[in-house]
Amino acid sequence: DSHSLFFKLLAETGIVGTILFYVFIGYLLLYILKNLFIIKDKTWMYIATSLLASSIGLFVFEMFGTSYFLAKMWIFVGLTLVAVTLAPKIKRLKIKD
Repeated sequence: DSHSLFFKLLAETGIVGTILFYVFIGYLLLYILKNLFIIKDKTWMYIATSLLASSIGLFVFEMFGTSYFLAKMWIFVGLTLVAVTLAPKIKRLKIKD
């Protein structure tokens, strides 16, 4: 066992696969950060920021962990993408008495 996502990717997919994986992760991160700053509602901003922090924390854990592609990491990345994509389009909900 390689004890690192980088070395495991390198061994299983080669240099090209490893580079493409990190390009994909970089693209996701740039997309999230770009859309994070256009959210006007503070509640959605806090939700998206906390999901982004969770995604980054899980990714860093995977860099040094041995579990290789935990589904938990991709769930948080997906939720973060949904939050930053839909939050600017959702109007603030008002609760009527």
